[in-house]
Amino acid sequence: MTATPRIDKQKGNSVLKRPPTLEINNLPRLVNSPEIVEKLREVVIKHRFSKLFDWDDATGRTKYAKEIDAHALKRHDYTIQLYLPWVWQVFDLNKKTKVVEIGCGTGSSTAAFAPYVGEIIGYDIDARYVEAATDRMKVQGLENASIHCYPPNEVNQKILKRHKKERADIVLLFAVLEHQTIAERLDTLNMAQQIVADGGIIVVAETPNRLCYQDMHTSVMPFFHMLPYELKQLYYNRSPRKNFKESVTSFLKQKELTQDKIEEYFIRWGDCVSFHEFELTFKNIHQRIIADGFHPNLIRLRGIRKEDEILQEALHSFLPDVHPAFSRHYLDLIIQC
Repeated sequence: MTATPRIDKQKGNSVLKRPPTLEINNLPRLVNSPEIVEKLREVVIKHRFSKLFDWDDATGRTKYAKEIDAHALKRHDYTIQLYLPWVWQVFDLNKKTKVVEIGCGTGSSTAAFAPYVGEIIGYDIDARYVEAATDRMKVQGLENASIHCYPPNEVNQKILKRHKKERADIVLLFAVLEHQTIAERLDTLNMAQQIVADGGIIVVAETPNRLCYQDMHTSVMPFFHMLPYELKQLYYNRSPRKNFKESVTSFLKQKELTQDKIEEYFIRWGDCVSFHEFELTFKNIHQRIIADGFHPNLIRLRGIRKEDEILQEALHSFLPDVHPAFSRHYLDLIIQC
């Protein structure tokens, strides 16, 4: 195995067959449809935010305005503008394309992909999210998308049973791996390879990297994601993220909590991932990445941080065979199968 080539931050990943270019889709975005956006806000409030322990009908819409809009339209719109062309440059999307999305959440990315593929089937472990995603598809008039809910200990088996023969052209893992336990994560990555068709791709998107310093996903504190769980439960209340602190405080007041339940709670809020899980589950992972977070589209979405540069230097010095994709503060990978 030869050393992985260095990244030119302006040109992107040199393993691509043709140089990646900045391409912004001018496809229909929700921000231009205020009536639909308002309906989607009500959908995510009804099924997700109104279920929060501290939700108040009088103040909740203001308190959680940023998070509500992230679910209702923002992720959908930047997926349309930036992620879709990122995928399109290496894999053709058309009305014959079949997508399986694992961990679809409230359906933002599902709805973004749906108009440009033949069929998309989403799965999640949270019934509230699945209800929100199902209602979203109705609001947006997306008839080629279906959403299914299974408990954590069954979901991968159910997906594998359904799709091992009816394989997908694309398996989409959008902002999901960080919410899984290590065992679930490894099982998901192994299962994804069994349900993707030959020549298909696995798309990993918006997954925080544990090897970077700042936890921007959950606590918004440096190094928090690197702490052992026993230390996290003692240190969490220093987080500047108010709803994270309040939620953890409320959870820890419950009686008869085991350490396993506490660990799972922090994981469901969001942990981090690195190249290690991929090396354990993929053969020759570093040769199979055909697009990554150094693509100009994703640099536009999330600029290059100093810690990306530091991590890239460290990997180049100590582990030169590791793909530079794993030096971004968020992992965005397209893996050829």
